[in-house]
Amino acid sequence: MKFSLQAISIEENMDDNLIECNIALLYFNIQQVEYMLGDDDEEIPLVIAEVATDKSVMQSLSDLNWICNILSKMDLMKEFVDQWADFSNRLIEVTEDKLLISSMWSLKLIILTGKVLDAVGYGNMIMPRARRVELLKTWLPYFRKTKPALDSIGNEETGYPYKMDEDLCQSIEGAIVALLSAFPLNDQADILADWMNWEQFKYPDLSEAFEIWCYRTKSAKGRLVEGLDRVGNATVSL
Repeated sequence: MKFSLQAISIEENMDDNLIECNIALLYFNIQQVEYMLGDDDEEIPLVIAEVATDKSVMQSLSDLNWICNILSKMDLMKEFVDQWADFSNRLIEVTEDKLLISSMWSLKLIILTGKVLDAVGYGNMIMPRARRVELLKTWLPYFRKTKPALDSIGNEETGYPYKMDEDLCQSIEGAIVALLSAFPLNDQADILADWMNWEQFKYPDLSEAFEIWCYRTKSAKGRLVEGLDRVGNATVSL
């Protein structure tokens, strides 16, 4: 009973407004970094400002990670996932700069998004099909670009701590495959066709999802042929 009351209390405190405010604050802080990277005014103390803003971004990410961990333990991820999906395009838009995509907090963004995909992919929460498709299509290119960027820095800098480790990579790949495999065949085909057109489709590896799609497409075609044969035979007998 104590656990239930705790869950109710946390659910009341972790409302949509709190989550939205934290994600909006993260978005604002990233915007500030982007603005300073593009500012040529030498009179502005950029180094000091960038350090302060970078700390704000890291604090926002830490706060969101804490919220996400609490909600996932209580099976209350719906509000977080909804708000993350709403802000996804804007977050990615302000991290398109090469300097931002290879920065230390890009890994934190990936970790948070991985938790969101995990919640949706394994059926821990219900989300409309169109929203699920949009969420996956939004973040796939980010993973595709960011992982090689982080790996490249890691290969050049000994002890670079912000690479995606094997466990994280496998966890995100598993969530993506689970999420993708639950889509209608047409949506799967669109995403897989885009994946196969990538110049280097090493990560995420969607080979398993492709094999599942091939099997289901073949099965669906077989059922269609059987259905048409039955209709044809019934017409002849009439």
